[in-house]
Amino acid sequence: MKRYLPRQLDSKDTGSPLLAFAIIISVFSLVLMLPPVRTALVSVTERIIIRRPLRDVGKWDRLILCYAAVQLLVSVTAAWLFHRLETIKRGIEDFKKELELSHVFLLLLVIAFIVQNGMQVVHPDRTGWYMDSTNLWDHYVCVLGGKSPHLGMYPPFAAFIYRFYASIVPHELLSGDWKLLAYSDAGSYVTLLYYLFSVVPFCILCYASVEGKNWEKLLATSACCLSAPFLYSLMRGNIVLFSCCAAFCFCRCVRSENGLVRLMGLFAIFIAIGTKLYPVAFAALLVKERRWKDIRLFLVLTLLLFITMLNFFDGGVSEIAGMVRNISNFTSDFKGHHNLSLKRQIWDILALFGHAKDTGLFPVLNVMAYVLYLAASAVLFFVTKKRWVELMLLSLACLLLPGIVRPYTEVFLVIPLIEMINDREKDLFLYFSLAFLLPMLLFICKVSVFITFHSSLITFPLFALCAAEVIHERQFVLWHTEFQGSSFSREKSGTE
Repeated sequence: MKRYLPRQLDSKDTGSPLLAFAIIISVFSLVLMLPPVRTALVSVTERIIIRRPLRDVGKWDRLILCYAAVQLLVSVTAAWLFHRLETIKRGIEDFKKELELSHVFLLLLVIAFIVQNGMQVVHPDRTGWYMDSTNLWDHYVCVLGGKSPHLGMYPPFAAFIYRFYASIVPHELLSGDWKLLAYSDAGSYVTLLYYLFSVVPFCILCYASVEGKNWEKLLATSACCLSAPFLYSLMRGNIVLFSCCAAFCFCRCVRSENGLVRLMGLFAIFIAIGTKLYPVAFAALLVKERRWKDIRLFLVLTLLLFITMLNFFDGGVSEIAGMVRNISNFTSDFKGHHNLSLKRQIWDILALFGHAKDTGLFPVLNVMAYVLYLAASAVLFFVTKKRWVELMLLSLACLLLPGIVRPYTEVFLVIPLIEMINDREKDLFLYFSLAFLLPMLLFICKVSVFITFHSSLITFPLFALCAAEVIHERQFVLWHTEFQGSSFSREKSGTE
């Protein structure tokens, strides 16, 4: 006698009834969206259920409409999920297999952005911004300054850009307060140009630089665009994004064997230096790659382009001396501006122990610290074979070496970050570096405020981790060389 066991239900058995149910609910929701149906429901409620007129008929009509819309959305989503259930399951399994710690790092940046904006819903007076003047102030003030026939404090290419912006703005808007420009049609137009030439190249460079599948490229691009330094530089309207994109482009082009691509990289590094001087640190890649012809071409191009740009200003070549003087005057007041620079951090450390004021200790220690930092960075940079270490050291140079460094300069850290994600031989030092980068990039107000005023807790460990990576790398090379030498000796003795 046969014993019949109950057959287990699979997804196909349960999927069809659930799909049919979802379709029925969707049709019902569409019917509820018809105005006569909603009117009839309200009328039936008044006459049969509560037996009195409703106080606000329009309110109940809107509630039914909202309910129908939400129900339609849920039912259609459920129907799609039931229809694609097996595909989704396979996708989740594949995603779990491919998921790495670097992907988790990028997801945390996206989640931080969502959480911060959720906090803003609860507390509208709190945003993700952690400094004042987050209202495109840099952009509008520099456009107003573009009417000046002199460089001011900006390098020639940056001053040329703002001179162009000023030339397409009515003269009456350049003679008053920056807010007049901000709330004008012309001000909106030059702001759109700023976004166009900063956001679009940044997204393209991030997407093109990430190695992997499309979802990895999109995840990395989204995470970088939702990071605190990028958003803060965007809101300030600072030209640092032009410089960062140009330096990023140079890093991608410098190793190319195509002469035209390398030439494009040389133009990119000119733009980076022409908008912010400190990205000149990235030119060290040419020295390490021993591209002496490219270095000569870069120097000639920079000289010619700078001279060409200077012809648009009254002082000509003499404008360079004025620019240097203005920068020196600005950075001499480094104590009045909280910034990320090594100079300010040395001052803060000495001030903590009461040795900064009225003593000759600070100038001596400042010079010693800069010399030691430059020497150590140079040694690590030229010794390492890790690309992410090279780019991290150059980005840290942009953060620490200038006299005054604003938090938006942290956007340069995106360049080594992309290389860290691409690295297929991730080790402990790389993961520790990601751990220290995370709080600096998270778009969460309280975290950003703390890191801004304690940036040494991030920058110094990152430098130390680069040093540790180089030491580990050299030890591995020495071990590998000794191992090969001993193997060769054994083989030789065996042959003899």
